[in-house]
Formats: sequence, structure tokens, C-alpha cells
Amino acid sequence: MGLDVYLSHYSNYHQSKANEEAYEKISVKLWDEVREQEGDELSQKTKEKIWKILEAEAIKLGLDKYGSDVTYHTRIEEDSKLYPEHNFKIGYFRSSYNDSGIERILGNLGIPGLYEMFCPEDAYEFQPDWNYALEMVQDSIELLKKDKGYRVESISANMFAPDQVVKSPAEALELFNGKLKEKRSKDFSWFTNRDGHFYLDNKGLQVHALLPGKDMFQNPCTFAIYKLKDGNKYYIQALEIVKETILYVLNQKDPQTYYLRWSG
Repeated sequence: MGLDVYLSHYSNYHQSKANEEAYEKISVKLWDEVREQEGDELSQKTKEKIWKILEAEAIKLGLDKYGSDVTYHTRIEEDSKLYPEHNFKIGYFRSSYNDSGIERILGNLGIPGLYEMFCPEDAYEFQPDWNYALEMVQDSIELLKKDKGYRVESISANMFAPDQVVKSPAEALELFNGKLKEKRSKDFSWFTNRDGHFYLDNKGLQVHALLPGKDMFQNPCTFAIYKLKDGNKYYIQALEIVKETILYVLNQKDPQTYYLRWSG
């Protein structure tokens, strides 16, 4: 499963998928036929010719030029009425699995996340049990409000380049000062890359404990226990927008025609 979750409405789900599958078959057949005649290295002129043919086929099927249905399918994404500036929207959940992503945070706290709420199993697109999801998200909101807001982050060497690590305090400070001099927007002052974990805004990171241990690959690491100034505010708001989305669907006359899709 991927990073983001999207809400869609279908006036005819099965016809929508049938049209997209028909287009995919036409596309594969056409590209294969041309490659058999001209080889794998196609000229730009040939590619443009194929794209033009496929665009015409897509229009016949009620699809956009990329082969996605626009006749029976509508993406739902609206600003939250509660928190219009939030990254989460009615119909869009940013479920990223990095250390600060909501699924990772809730999982570390033992609180049900989006998977437990909507139960996608192995499907990328599916019809949730919206009433069950409503109960689950409310439980998660209440549990998160009781949490004290501590976080844990594991810091270990880059598994793809374990020898490329700083080897002295002086080298560490030199690398850090170099990052301070780099120009970046305030929205990207907290980041992780192959060099380490950086918190370059004025708030920094309030660390309460550093614990030696092993990461999921059994490599030596340090677990940093820290607390954010705003605690769980962002994540509570995110869950409240998830609840807002569920209520949006349940208030429709045809909630059974609304689907969630995990990005691939």
C-alpha cells in the first residue's frame, strides 16, 4: 500500500472499471504491435502517433487522455470545515509512513490507524464499512487526546552506506553547520536524509531520553524520546478531518457508491 488515501464517487463503478480495462488492453496491444515492427527504441514521431491514437480511443470510452474515467468517476477533495489549512482534506488523507506520518505515530502509540479504521486488506480501492470506521476514528481521537504527546525516533546509520557516517564531534558540527547555511523554506526545516535527522527551526527538538538499541534490521541505533511543542494537535486534527470525511459520505443519499483508494 502507498502513502495517501483518496475518496471517490462512482455513478457506475463496474462500467468505470470496464472502460479503463478496455483502454488498457487497447494500449498494451498497440504498443506491442508497434514494437514488434520497429523494435523497442521507438522514435518520438512514432510515440506521438500512438499517443494520438490512444487519446482518441480514450475519448470514445469516456476517459481522459491518460485512460482514467471521467464519466462515471469523480474525485472528492474539499477543505475541511474545521481546519481548512490542514494537510488532510475531506476526501484526502496524507497517511505517509515516515517517522512523523500519522500511521507511524498511531502505530507506535498502539492506537488504531487508517488501516484499522477502513480495513482495506489487499485492495487498493474498496468500499469501507463507513459506520464501523466512524466508531473506530472516534475511539482513536479519544485515545490520542489522552496521550501525553511523547514520540520516539530511531537514529541509525544509512543501511545502504553504513560506513558513510561522521567519525568525530568536529565532523558532526561541520556537517550540521553546513545544513544551517543551506537555503530552505521554513516548511522544510525539519527533515531526514542520508546524513541524519535535522531540526533547524528555532524550536529545535525537545529530547527527554536517548536510548541505545537496535532498529528493525537489528542494526545498532539510538532511540530518541522527544516531545513536540504542540503535542498531538496536528494528528488529532487529522483524525477529526477523517471523521468529517466519513460523516460527509454517510450524509449522502448513496454512501454505498463512495470508495477509498490507497495510492500505489
